Amino acid sequence: MIKSILKYSGFTLNAVKEQYAYKFRAIIWTFYNFILLFVQYFLWNAIFEANGGALYDISVKKYLSYVVMGMITNSFLHCLIDGSIAEEIKSGNVSMNLIKPYNYIYMNFAKQIGYTLGSVISLSPLIIVAFFMTGLSFVSVQALLFFIVSIFLAYMIVFLFNMFLGMLAFWITNYWGLRLLKWHVFVIFSGELMAINMFFKIGNNGISNFPIPLPEAAVQLFFKTLGIISYCLPFQAMNYTPTAIYTGMINDTRQILVHLGVQVFWIIFMLGLVRLVWSKAKNQITILGG
Repeated sequence: MIKSILKYSGFTLNAVKEQYAYKFRAIIWTFYNFILLFVQYFLWNAIFEANGGALYDISVKKYLSYVVMGMITNSFLHCLIDGSIAEEIKSGNVSMNLIKPYNYIYMNFAKQIGYTLGSVISLSPLIIVAFFMTGLSFVSVQALLFFIVSIFLAYMIVFLFNMFLGMLAFWITNYWGLRLLKWHVFVIFSGELMAINMFFKIGNNGISNFPIPLPEAAVQLFFKTLGIISYCLPFQAMNYTPTAIYTGMINDTRQILVHLGVQVFWIIFMLGLVRLVWSKAKNQITILGG
């Protein structure tokens, strides 16, 4: 095991260096995270104040903690492997990686660990600011343990899902459009735009002051459908589940175990899918350069 770790550790270190090779770009992305944090914080604070400081049984403090923690979780789980694989295929450099004495999937997992370590470094100022903005409190030991398990499972789902998407570049070659689609779908169904349980609360109870003049029944059906679709896709298991567990949006032990079970299901499903697609992709490679 130690030999295997040392064998792939170089890819991890190179991934960390790659993230900070262009220091100005790293600074820009850090400021970008701050801008998103402030926009989400003040937007949801205004929405809750317009509704008397609470929506349904969710207080403004709990939801703002969810928003801030969601940004931290999303940044920690951010995956660049799909774009990296697509670029290798487009440039032809993938041919060199395939003939090296390395497992291609393990090599990319080592790279992703490096990207994560780089993200953790840039997350430090964001966490400090978030603490002063929302006063993120320490949770119970049980909730913390569930959160650690959940974020580990989410990490594996994120990696396997992006590995699968990256492999599709063996067929479609120009991956940029699919990557944009992934980003937009993820924002809606991962809980980043709105907590998934809010979909169901609006679907069951409706919402006042809805900005679009639609029949209330149509609004309820729309949000309930979004909630159902969210649980049919893996995105909520990537971001919403660990964030909701930590902030108490999911606090019942049975519900937590169900959500952890869903995460395990997606890991098994995505692992099988990656193995299947990889076995086909190796025979479909077309080198355009290199």
